[in-house]
Amino acid sequence: KTAYEIRNCDWSSDVCSSDLEHAASDQLIEQMSRALGSPSHDPHGAPIPTTAGVIEETDLATLADAQPGARLRIRAVRDEHSADLRSMAEEGLVPGTWVTVGPEPTSDGSILVSFDAGSGPECAVTPELARQIYVVTDAS
Repeated sequence: KTAYEIRNCDWSSDVCSSDLEHAASDQLIEQMSRALGSPSHDPHGAPIPTTAGVIEETDLATLADAQPGARLRIRAVRDEHSADLRSMAEEGLVPGTWVTVGPEPTSDGSILVSFDAGSGPECAVTPELARQIYVVTDAS
């Protein structure tokens, strides 16, 4: 279970995460971490600091930077706006999902991606949303 499931919160709810983050003791956080299997990343894909306060360094490209035809795994999403998180979740654009970038953007600049190694359904991702989706290549 994720922290969101334990608290019965939607993953796109910034209220739940900030409430929990600032109201929990170190002991409670450690107990939750153990109960969740000691995750290294939060539900949005951001690294969770170790008990020593060390945070994994990341240098990720965004979907907006992706080359046509690239097969990518969504590694993280920016979690600043609940509406954007809901939109990403509704489209299936969540951490861990593999997408293949279409051959060219649409007339409004949206990036076409398909799921299931390019054989699944397509989704048009606006440039604004694509800049909030962090990806890694097939080889990463």
